Amino acid sequence: MNVQSLLSLASRSVLAIAGIIVLMLGLMKLTNFETFLAAVEAHELMPDWSLSYVAWSVPVIEVILGGGMLWAVTTSLRASAFGSLALSLFLLAMTVYAAGLWISPPPEPVSCGCMPNAEVINSWKSVTIRNGSLTAITAIVSRVLIGVSERSCRLTTALA
Repeated sequence: MNVQSLLSLASRSVLAIAGIIVLMLGLMKLTNFETFLAAVEAHELMPDWSLSYVAWSVPVIEVILGGGMLWAVTTSLRASAFGSLALSLFLLAMTVYAAGLWISPPPEPVSCGCMPNAEVINSWKSVTIRNGSLTAITAIVSRVLIGVSERSCRLTTALA
């Protein structure tokens, strides 16, 4: 097995695990919707009219993204790269949200809402750093898969 194959296998394995985690988190939020909605409300970061929309959108996006990631890693390198890029963009949005809470924290310590029984957060700095790190990792995996995919295409073209 060459380096390119190992990179591809490792990257797709990471994406499959990430897809399962994101899918499960979305399903947990949907099955405990009131708990997630309460966490989003307690953050006091968004206008009241948007709370229900956001509380429904986030878990639905997570379920679609997680399922899509699992489909992508079984399809092709290119699909895996785009799945990783989509996850990276979603995590970037969650990082910006956490940064907003870091800058303007809720009056009382509250759950991040990541899962139904998540711990109460006193400092949003650690959540912002965690989300930023996950965003960077998925962006790097996207870049690796795009590079492996391009090399594979060039090799296929050269052999044809």
